[in-house]
Amino acid sequence: YATVQDMERRRADLEKGTEDEKAGVVTNADLSSTVAHSFAKTVEGILTGWHFPEVGDVYFDSKSRDLVIAGKSRSAFGKGLRAITHAAFTLGLLAFCRERHTPHTGFVVLDSPLLAYREPDGTEYDLTGTDLK
Repeated sequence: YATVQDMERRRADLEKGTEDEKAGVVTNADLSSTVAHSFAKTVEGILTGWHFPEVGDVYFDSKSRDLVIAGKSRSAFGKGLRAITHAAFTLGLLAFCRERHTPHTGFVVLDSPLLAYREPDGTEYDLTGTDLK
């Protein structure tokens, strides 16, 4: 009987969570600053290895729940560079979970958004003279 009650409680919690998501409520499941910093450094290492332009310091902004790269929000980059940073985020999460033996599927799928990179309008993020890999 206790198991049935536990399952009913879990179901109610899940249903409430779904309602909160529809209402745009963000959960309070915050990352510790140590974990967030370590994850950001993992992503920074990937971007550095790829020779991402002006990678600078990477940190995780708990308010936006996204990365800030060289003082610029990841969402502020153009579509192509956002695709590259999203791929780094995804691969960084895989590497981060593997290093800490935490649950992960063990693989990632990177799809066509990486094809979104094209020549930029200005020279600020022009990658033609770089060795971005």
